[in-house]
Amino acid sequence: MAPSYRNVVLVALAAIASADSEPTVWGSVAVIMNGERTPLRGGLASTITPQGAQQMYGQGVAFRHRYIDGTNAQDSIFRAPIRGIERDTLDNSQLTILTNTDVHTIAGATAFLQGLYPPVDDEFLDEAGGVSLSYDAVTDNYTQYPLSGYQYPAINTLSTLEETSIPLHGHKGCFNWLNAMDKLPEDENIRKEADATLESYREIFSSLPLDGAFADDFPSFWNAYDVFDYVRYQANHNSTIHRQLEEPVLSEPTLAFLERNAFKQQLALNTDSSLSGASTRDPVRSIAGQALAQGILDALAAVVSSRGETDKLTLMFTSFHPFIAFWSLTQLLTTSTDPSSPYASFPAPGFSMSFELISDQPGQPGQFPSNDDLRVRFVIRNTNSSTTFRADNIFGTPVSEYIMTLDFFATQMRNIAIDVGEWAPFRGAEKRAEDADVVVSRGGARHERVGSWELRDGRPVTADEAHFRDSKFSGAGLVFDKETGQTSERETADDDGVSVLSTDITAQPVRPRESV
Repeated sequence: MAPSYRNVVLVALAAIASADSEPTVWGSVAVIMNGERTPLRGGLASTITPQGAQQMYGQGVAFRHRYIDGTNAQDSIFRAPIRGIERDTLDNSQLTILTNTDVHTIAGATAFLQGLYPPVDDEFLDEAGGVSLSYDAVTDNYTQYPLSGYQYPAINTLSTLEETSIPLHGHKGCFNWLNAMDKLPEDENIRKEADATLESYREIFSSLPLDGAFADDFPSFWNAYDVFDYVRYQANHNSTIHRQLEEPVLSEPTLAFLERNAFKQQLALNTDSSLSGASTRDPVRSIAGQALAQGILDALAAVVSSRGETDKLTLMFTSFHPFIAFWSLTQLLTTSTDPSSPYASFPAPGFSMSFELISDQPGQPGQFPSNDDLRVRFVIRNTNSSTTFRADNIFGTPVSEYIMTLDFFATQMRNIAIDVGEWAPFRGAEKRAEDADVVVSRGGARHERVGSWELRDGRPVTADEAHFRDSKFSGAGLVFDKETGQTSERETADDDGVSVLSTDITAQPVRPRESV
């Protein structure tokens, strides 16, 4: 019998507790899931909910305890203070904060930063002049920042027009990915899945409390995520629906059925065939994870390049797509993943995974080490207030090997990563023949002219809405009734000048399908 995820975690935590010394933490790169938001369907304005803001704020507080205070009320073994990071006053040169342009994502990042660096009176950044910042020589008075010392983080909001946004959502604007998604309804196994579940969807949405929630032909496997997203929100915020959903229409709870099929659908969109059960394979489906892998590598490389002086903490706020794709590429999610694992379904709102750059040099804790002495530790945390950061193994390594050499980590990541230079030609033709009203940036992102997809019902359309709204598959970002071209294949030759065995973290990634 395979060990449960809980037992695996306990082994990892025991290994942490048995460590003879606390390593020096030079930096951390964290990927953070959006907090709870309003659903993509149903006509509500896109915004983070109060619960979502609390989730993000609480996660920020937890990050503060781990990386800034270096304390944890639950157990001291979970402290990992980043060397040299400002304790009380926010120094934007030490942080890199990345989000997309969706309102709920930006709001979630703001709430997170309120927890990470809360308001503080009479504290001013020394590098910016210290207390002289607040002194007014004319009145001989001191002025505090508003809201009892609110701190102002530099949040980089990246649209799909910007190449630097690709690690946050590498699937958006990638026409080869869109073409691959268009072909999935032709996949025999995917069609069988859709046919097998159709009657159950009809039964659920012809019964209370969901009767009439959607047009009759909408609830199906093809729209599984949109349906689940809507019902989950209603179950959390509508007491009548919450109560009536406790009486299942099927043999399993309604919400469990909807979530299970939504996750299956998203596996088909964001991973290769082994997880989704598709009869055809195409590595382009996991491009969101490939782009995220390169973003993580780049952020760690920035810490190494500055010798730990800048870019100490990188925070990347995004949606579930890069998470699922990345998990599939790094063997965190496989066909044998324990159902109790956090990787066995959508990342919970506010879920985080962090990559910590550490070293253990007795007698030289303040000296930045060589690459040979650097290690990477992978840790995760959800937003439940009772949970701690958990070290986990990655790339299929034994559970006790949750700390990897930087060389090993960089090599494994480059095997799956795709950088901006590769992504641009990999995205396919700049404009598909049927896209008569689409503007394409030099970065390869699709943006509709004002008057078509940018505005709906007199309000801006969010990036998530534009991505979900027009699809055969909800969540695919496809135009419902358009025909698409063929998916092009990536070159398999090792022509990027970098061996797959290279361990230079600053080197360009190998092509994901290169021959070795």
